[in-house]
Amino acid sequence: MKWLTLDKVKEHCRIDGSSENAILTSYAEAAETGIEMLMSRTYEEAVKKFGDAATKNLTIAALLLTEHMYTHRSPAEGITLSVIPYGIDFWIKPFMKLTDYEHGV
Repeated sequence: MKWLTLDKVKEHCRIDGSSENAILTSYAEAAETGIEMLMSRTYEEAVKKFGDAATKNLTIAALLLTEHMYTHRSPAEGITLSVIPYGIDFWIKPFMKLTDYEHGV
């Protein structure tokens, strides 16, 4: 994992014990990679450019995404899910690189 820790993921998901460590690690790594792909920049680039705000917001986004993957392990379910306000994209959008040219940077 790049910026999450297994302890932080387990605390967020309210999981005790170690029987789920491998799957939680896989989901957390996938969440971090997916977020970097969405932003079109690495976590380190986001933190360098935006500082502490990126650290906090991207951690929340990665935890939410990890928990979602852990809780919903199938690609489809028989229940209707709806996007919650201030979901994952809310935490990521401020740090997205929209073009290759960023205000002269």
